[in-house]
Amino acid sequence: RNMLTKWGKIVNEKCPWQEYPRMLMQRDSYYNLNGVWEYQITERKQNPVAGQWKKIIVPFALGCELSQAEQQLPKGKALWYRKQFSYKP
Repeated sequence: RNMLTKWGKIVNEKCPWQEYPRMLMQRDSYYNLNGVWEYQITERKQNPVAGQWKKIIVPFALGCELSQAEQQLPKGKALWYRKQFSYKP
């Protein structure tokens, strides 16, 4: 069943949550890593397999509609995330 709100329908996948995540620990500046990442589910003791990565929108959890990765993590499996970025302080 679709439970997406009107705000969920307009989420920007490049930067879905722009506010600083911990208001009591704010800094003068920070680099927001929210947005498109890749994920992969493997056997617990298996490394990720090249070419098997799927898209997920962070900070939303695996399995929720906003993450665009609606599969569940099976018991006994490992969940891997990765994102490439460059940062110049």
